[in-house]
Amino acid sequence: MAMWIEPLSFRGWTQEGIVVAAPSDFVATWVQNHYRDLLADAVAEVTGRRGPIRLCVDPALAADVEPAPSPPPPPAPTRTVPATAGAGLCPRYRFDTFVCGASNELAYSAARAVAADPGTRFNPVFFYGDAGLGKTHLLHAIAHELTAQDPSRTVVLASAEAFTNEFVQAARTNDYEAYRARYRDACDVLLLDDIQFIAGRARTMGEFFHAFNALHEAGKQIVVTADRLPGELPGMEERLISRLSWGLVADIQPPDPTLRRALVRRKAEEDGLSLDDAVVEILAAPSFRNVRELEGLVTRTVALANLRGVTVDASLVRQSVAELGVARSQTRHVTVDEVQRTVARHFGLKLSELKGPRRHKALARARMIAIYLARELTGESYPALGAAFGGRDHTTMLHAVRRIEDLVAHDPTVADTVLVLRRRFERSGG
Repeated sequence: MAMWIEPLSFRGWTQEGIVVAAPSDFVATWVQNHYRDLLADAVAEVTGRRGPIRLCVDPALAADVEPAPSPPPPPAPTRTVPATAGAGLCPRYRFDTFVCGASNELAYSAARAVAADPGTRFNPVFFYGDAGLGKTHLLHAIAHELTAQDPSRTVVLASAEAFTNEFVQAARTNDYEAYRARYRDACDVLLLDDIQFIAGRARTMGEFFHAFNALHEAGKQIVVTADRLPGELPGMEERLISRLSWGLVADIQPPDPTLRRALVRRKAEEDGLSLDDAVVEILAAPSFRNVRELEGLVTRTVALANLRGVTVDASLVRQSVAELGVARSQTRHVTVDEVQRTVARHFGLKLSELKGPRRHKALARARMIAIYLARELTGESYPALGAAFGGRDHTTMLHAVRRIEDLVAHDPTVADTVLVLRRRFERSGG
């Protein structure tokens, strides 16, 4: 049932009843025929109001389509219950799937301590490190553990992007009650990912400051992640830097060789593959920057073996490692404009289409790959990338990079496309 319910989005009330959006006509029809009464009962239990369910279609809810700006919502229900982390948790991100090593041991131990005794030993907890090293995994693991211990506990897990967007929406409608209930009054544990993205946004920082104070004074647990130390977050207010530094600050470093071996074995087991020690050593040897890249290497190697109908042996692994290693280490300095033009040519698109507002699925995928490569190859900031891609905001840039990072790790087709495009920027080419 979850596969049908989770993609839905509650849009509010009209004279015709409860409006719920679905990503496609097929999903809307299926839900209408099979879960209409169940949805009506759930809404009545949460809001205290009952009415008929009306399904509409919003293609923006479909996977791989960039999120469109949310329109002002219909009038709010009479009673609002804040959303908890449970429905949005990644099932793979649990403590028993987190591979612990010297580079992440402190952060892992801190997360375990928080899950065992929230709001007491370490509060707040601040995890920092580069993308793809496991910060988000730990947040989800904490939420899984806490909700399993006490389902009545309200655990709010959100990205700073969502925190900001919800605040902007509340400001537009001059309705702060539900927003503050979600992040203050009814929140028992707040897990906020990528706090650096509220930096420079004065009103959002102010709102987080007051939420932090309310939760901390009430003895409620706060866990925050970022890509660097609190004092190194550009644009962050001093009062917030001070508070984020109050408790435990734990870093997560890139995986060392021992941890890389463990990660390779874990990923191979997930893919139903048994690797001998020699193959593991080859896969774990390169100094890949994060866990996602390492998992992507294993996924690509397995895919190559399956496509060619061969076993995963040392020769195949060396080829896969060499191809990815060359693409990563022999890239020349490029500009965002070069990346855009190269990706547009590869997909047979006009440059104006890549930068433009259209959100067709195939075009959106090409655009996200261009954003991902521009970030990887140029190191430009998300706001700068947003300006280069038609004036999009930094949250859209972040969404694109994270989506392609995930696809590179799990989709061999996308991994090969990115590899081919990276090769265009080798020193010998252009």
